[in-house]
Amino acid sequence: MIQRNILENPGWYTAYTPYQAEIAQGRLEALLNFQTMISDLTGLDVAGASLLDEGTAAAEAMALAKSGKPRGTTMFVADSCHPQTIEVVKTRAEPLGIEIVVADWKTFDPAACEGLFAILLQYPDTLGCVQDYAGLIDKAHEAGALAIVAADILALLCCAPQVSLALIFVLAIVSVLECRLVLVVRTRPSWPAPTS
Repeated sequence: MIQRNILENPGWYTAYTPYQAEIAQGRLEALLNFQTMISDLTGLDVAGASLLDEGTAAAEAMALAKSGKPRGTTMFVADSCHPQTIEVVKTRAEPLGIEIVVADWKTFDPAACEGLFAILLQYPDTLGCVQDYAGLIDKAHEAGALAIVAADILALLCCAPQVSLALIFVLAIVSVLECRLVLVVRTRPSWPAPTS
């Protein structure tokens, strides 16, 4: 579906010069297709498309979660998130008066964290490990906190999605598509390696 509708769409490579209205219509169609794909991959009802980088998207999710839990003062960020994402979230949290707790997700206890309104996890983590966050997300929900997962879109294609964990926010990170979309078929582990 992605290959035919995005990469092989004749509208991208014909000699016809489109007018502004046609360009806008094509852009809207591409965004709708993208959002539909993200909804399908994450299992969430609503998806939005933006040009935000991962760190900024995580900070925006933090602000959105905070608006839903105005009494919350603390957000947990797993130390297995990408370092640049952690730094952007810390920077954006400071003027909002939000305390950021960065720690190992395996030892973090949401019930013991005063004022917790959200947790941020990485899927897969910064070292490429796919973790099962079900227990932590359940504990966070019991403590009244929201769960945010920054998920690599290719991981959502290959691994079990974390959506079954009643997530509220999923940041679908698609920067990897720029370089690897063509290589998805060749890098699937269950297929034999090409011979030269």
